[in-house]
Amino acid sequence: MEDTKSDDESDIFFDCESAAQPQPVTSFKDQESTDVNTKTGVKSEVLNAAYSNDNQEAAAEVNDTSEGNELPESLLDNLNINELKDEKKEEEEEEEVLSEEEIEKLRAEAVDFKVKGNGEYKERKFAEAYELYSEGLRICPKSCTKERSLLLGNRCASSMALQKKDMAIADCNEALKLDPNYVKVLLRRGQLLEDTEKLDESLADYKKIVEIDPTIPVARAACMRLPKMIEVRNEKMKTEMMGQLKSLGNKLLSPFGLSTNNFKMEQNENGAYNVQFVQNQQPPQQSGDS
Repeated sequence: MEDTKSDDESDIFFDCESAAQPQPVTSFKDQESTDVNTKTGVKSEVLNAAYSNDNQEAAAEVNDTSEGNELPESLLDNLNINELKDEKKEEEEEEEVLSEEEIEKLRAEAVDFKVKGNGEYKERKFAEAYELYSEGLRICPKSCTKERSLLLGNRCASSMALQKKDMAIADCNEALKLDPNYVKVLLRRGQLLEDTEKLDESLADYKKIVEIDPTIPVARAACMRLPKMIEVRNEKMKTEMMGQLKSLGNKLLSPFGLSTNNFKMEQNENGAYNVQFVQNQQPPQQSGDS
């Protein structure tokens, strides 16, 4: 089954099947305020606070920062979120008053930004490509869901090349809201989730890819690999948890001359555990010579 987006997207982005991966780029070219968001990625927990009033205070704090002083990482994270917040507010406000002609004009301009971003990506200028895709998203009407999903998918690829994994996952999520069967984005998110040790969510993405197109080898291989990794992880977590519980139990029981060794755990047929008390056994007494 062919990916229907290949003609529009030009297939220039990170290929999950390729062994060659883009080299990390750690900084954007100097710009005005937009280069602030390239110094650090947006953490997922910060992203959840995207619309809090605290972000406005963080933005105001930037104006008070003297020239030449490096901004703190937490402040840069908030500025990243402010940019996403502003994009959404502008889209909602503009969409209400646009005519069909204006929508088409903005759609064409957004596609032009996408094409320019593709060119920068081909030249491995991932930071510049990211900015062009962002500009396209800023003006692209919300009703143009196909164009927006492509811009988000392409910006995700740029973020991956820049090692901005949380930002890349956020763009994947938004792109898949617009097009749940966007295979390339599902592949990217599947890899990102595996890289960030979200194995169950990664497996779910790869399973969906196989449902859409069973011939994709990367997804098929992941569906065989990830269940074993999940089982190993779960066993490790269970062992660590039992060790912590045993240590805590010994501290609580020691004043009574007991330990967790006095309690025997046996798993029943339903998978649950039964606990039995085991009396301390006295060592056998040795008889004297007769």
